[in-house]
This record gives sequence, C-alpha cells and structure tokens, in this order.
Amino acid sequence: MSASTTSPPVAESRASGHGLSNTIARVLVGLCAVFLLGSGLFALLAPEAFYNMAAMYPPYNRHFIHDIGAFMLGLGAGLALALFLTDALLVALGATAVGGVAHFLSHLADRELGGLPTDPLTFGVFALVVVGLTVWRIRRVPFNSRS
Repeated sequence: MSASTTSPPVAESRASGHGLSNTIARVLVGLCAVFLLGSGLFALLAPEAFYNMAAMYPPYNRHFIHDIGAFMLGLGAGLALALFLTDALLVALGATAVGGVAHFLSHLADRELGGLPTDPLTFGVFALVVVGLTVWRIRRVPFNSRS
C-alpha cells in the first residue's frame, strides 16, 4: 500500500470519532474566547465592578485592572482567530495587535494615575508596529488560509 492511501477502517475511524471530538474542541475554544473577550471588556469598561466581582486582591488599582482586561482581550482574540485562520503567524499577530491596542488605550486613559510620561507613546508605537505587521501578513497570506 502506498503512503498516500488510507485503509478504509482508519478512514472510517477518523470520520466518526475525530470529527466529533474536533467539533467539541472547537465549541469549547469558542466558549473560552467569548469568556475571555467578555471578561476583558468588562475589566476595561467597568474596572471597579470587575475588581469587586472577580479580582479582589487589595489594594484596588484601576490601571492594573485595565491591564488585565487588555491582556484578556488579546488572549480571547487569539482563540477566536485560531478558529477561523490557518496561518499561525497571522493568528499570533492579530491577537497581539488586539491586546497591544487595548494596552495602549489603557495607558492613555490612565496616564494621570502614574507610570512613566512616555508610556502612552511607547505602547502606542508598539501597538502601531504590531498592527502594521498584522496588515502586512494579511496581504501575504492566501485567502484560503484565512478561512
């Protein structure tokens, strides 16, 4: 038998068992993505409520809750993108772009709370570079690798 042929019992096993487990795994990944994206938005938009509900590690620090939200958005975006894209670099860049932009916005919104005066610029440049790399990668990945 050649290396490219699959015997019927193996093909039948793959069709019946692996398809279902793949579907279940994709649904679970999707649920995790929704949880992370929702939690990230919650932390960014209502940091005190998020702290009181899920992150009661005193003392309360609005900026750190915003940071948590930004990174949760990036993680959730990575899982969501992985469900629809086959290019690993594009998934990684897209997730990093989402997290990086959210992190930049949190530093911009919280600049009066402390940190370095250069933080918004530093994180803004980082986010811009990663967004640029994401656009660059989108333009180089064949369309069938994006769906």
